[in-house]
Amino acid sequence: MNFFEIVNKRRSVRKFTKESIPEDVMRKTLSISLQAANSSNLQPWEFYWIRDEDKKQQLVESCFSQSAARTAQELVVAVSRIDTWKRNREYIF
Repeated sequence: MNFFEIVNKRRSVRKFTKESIPEDVMRKTLSISLQAANSSNLQPWEFYWIRDEDKKQQLVESCFSQSAARTAQELVVAVSRIDTWKRNREYIF
């Protein structure tokens, strides 16, 4: 199957099992997420792993109580930070 066939046949899972995700897997996933390729390696993002149950519930409500948020064992919020590009540029140059 070529790339375009794969893209056309892909489906998003919107309901999850109760199987837990090991903490080391979550930490590795977040770590490699921070290294994703981007323009000039400025990395204008932050990831927040929501672990507090009250905050998770608030986040589920913010997601309109959709099944994907409600049934996920872990919730991560990705935030685009357009205010950090100058600081990050200084780290590189």
